[in-house]
Amino acid sequence: MDPINSGKFIEYLKESLDISDSDIPSPGEWTGSGNTLGSIGLRVGLISLDQIDQIVTRQATDSRLFGEIGVSLKFLSKEQVEHLLTLQRFYRCLDLGAPLVIEEQVSLSTLLHAMADFFKKPGSGL
Repeated sequence: MDPINSGKFIEYLKESLDISDSDIPSPGEWTGSGNTLGSIGLRVGLISLDQIDQIVTRQATDSRLFGEIGVSLKFLSKEQVEHLLTLQRFYRCLDLGAPLVIEEQVSLSTLLHAMADFFKKPGSGL
């Protein structure tokens, strides 16, 4: 599942920043790591490690998503899950654009402006 439609984001970056296919770096092996809802929730103080463990343990026998289980256990509200999903989409886009900054193809400011413009578009996933 690709909640931000990374293909659309990469296409948007190529078009808006005038970057060719050959200049788009391939995502690294670890792209997106650390951007789980549990990890983000822990970083912003919405959920504890113990609560994450309980949710992950429940997922072994429950087909629901992390956020759905977190809500059912009353660890998170539906609104908090929506906020975490929004942050997750943001971090995933940043992960996809970060190599362009590292390789000095664009500045961080340019990337952030492109991300802001992308998220304003209907259907961007944010």
